[in-house]
Amino acid sequence: MFAVESVRCDLCGSDDMKPVPAYTRSAGLPAPLQIVRCNRCGLVYLNPRPTLEAYRAMYEGGEFYENYQGRVSKFLPLFSKTYEVIERYKPGKGSLLELGCATGEFIQVGRERGWQVLGLDVSPSLAEIGKAQYGVEILVGSSIEEQAFPGGHFDVVYASHVLEHLPSPATALREIYRVLKPGGLVIVHVPNEFEDLLYLFFRWLATNRYRRSGAAVADHVFFFSPRTIARMVEQAGFSPLELSTWRERNRRNLLDSRYPAGRPVKHALFALGGLMGRGPNIEVIASKPPPIRAIERAA
Repeated sequence: MFAVESVRCDLCGSDDMKPVPAYTRSAGLPAPLQIVRCNRCGLVYLNPRPTLEAYRAMYEGGEFYENYQGRVSKFLPLFSKTYEVIERYKPGKGSLLELGCATGEFIQVGRERGWQVLGLDVSPSLAEIGKAQYGVEILVGSSIEEQAFPGGHFDVVYASHVLEHLPSPATALREIYRVLKPGGLVIVHVPNEFEDLLYLFFRWLATNRYRRSGAAVADHVFFFSPRTIARMVEQAGFSPLELSTWRERNRRNLLDSRYPAGRPVKHALFALGGLMGRGPNIEVIASKPPPIRAIERAA
């Protein structure tokens, strides 16, 4: 049995919550785990939840690494596209920190494009593989806060599918704000697990009562919507530049179906979800505002 802890809402600090009708799939931890929604701000999260030590043991285990290795190849085509977006705002490039870098494929692509890159990951085994395979620098740690980076150090911090795993994403965002240079960028990707249009459609279609209750993966601590992640980023001090939802275009298996009409229906739902802000992934790009300088007025 693993230890659990009860927590307040990480977005507004309230302890006023209600259960969400969803079950959890085990991803290295026992299930089910209770999912709640804050009655004040709408943030969805696990409560009670496994302790940090339980999550750390899961991410440091070999099973999680094997699962990651089976998934990483499908993300490779997205990395160059992500850098193209970043370089629209930072054409001169500079220093980039990736949180949750795993074996370092994203920062390796950045180094090839001329960025000064650094990775941080909780898994020592993943970090060692990345160092050996690509020669990139990867620090090992469970949070950005414990690294004690100097303030105003990085031009860009990239966190893709990381914040939903952290015990306090609000704390991490405040630390990201501190370590970024004025005018620096943060790029956040999180899943849109409870407002994804395709998810809602298939939940509506489900005839089994257990399936109709919904699903969420057990190793996620938070379940963001576009509204809640945008608010958390703003509360950390950032100025939002872009907010969108998207799907991995190279994942053709998401459109597969055993029914003749299934593929066009899924394609239409993906397209409509993107237009409605209800795609399966959320992207937030925000900047750290430059300091306000006093303007001397002539007497």
